[in-house]
Amino acid sequence: MNQPMPLQPRDQWPALLDEKLPKYFSPAETIEDFFTEEEHLQCMMQMFNTFTRPRHYKGGTFKMEKFDAYPIWKIVYPKLKEKFDWLREDDILDGNGYITATNYALHMDSCNPSIYFNNNQIAIKSFLIPLFVCQPNEERDASFVLFKNRLLGWECNFSNGNNDVKMTYQKNVSSYDGLPWIDANGDPMEIDSTKLAVTEEVYNDHLSHLPKETCHGMVLESIQPYKPRSILIFDPYQPHATGDKNWSNTRLKGGIRFNIQRRIENL
Repeated sequence: MNQPMPLQPRDQWPALLDEKLPKYFSPAETIEDFFTEEEHLQCMMQMFNTFTRPRHYKGGTFKMEKFDAYPIWKIVYPKLKEKFDWLREDDILDGNGYITATNYALHMDSCNPSIYFNNNQIAIKSFLIPLFVCQPNEERDASFVLFKNRLLGWECNFSNGNNDVKMTYQKNVSSYDGLPWIDANGDPMEIDSTKLAVTEEVYNDHLSHLPKETCHGMVLESIQPYKPRSILIFDPYQPHATGDKNWSNTRLKGGIRFNIQRRIENL
């Protein structure tokens, strides 16, 4: 049965999943040289050769959707299985490729409500495959900023009163108060949504493309490098943002973002 969309972030969220999903949580990490050069090229060509839905966004972002991810899963699955023993070969990849010249705002790509209501599945882990980075020099890595805060709910953008993102299907969460924040262990987190929770140095270097209020109450977990042939693994329910491209001097980058989804009966 189709449900009205969107439902962000906790509206009609199936609370029974609150006990099931934290067992898949872990701190974000980057595994460098995860792909061989041949595997890296294969992932790239698989996306470019099979995508059927192109999407353009203002500001310089091109997304490639609805491509055959199975050959990529054949490469990724056995390597990730060594790290996550709970992984199943019949888990489902859902995501998109992208080429972008923009900074991404604070958001989480947890799960579109339609995936749960129409397909009876939910996201349990996320990963990024960086494909390329265009920089005049390589003194600083392009970066990806992730926070300790987790929120079990539908995909959304975070603004804390500043509507700095305009999206057609993801709503801005304009107040962080009263939300059931948890950490990577699934334990409740108390946040202060009136104060900057990262250092001024971290904000100025990596997050200054966002209003300061957006980062209030967001507790830094890690700043991960965005490097081709690596894989960046994180939790779908973990707010994150790209590091400021002006600090890393990144002009353009491309990659693939996947959620690993699982059918509800297999959780």
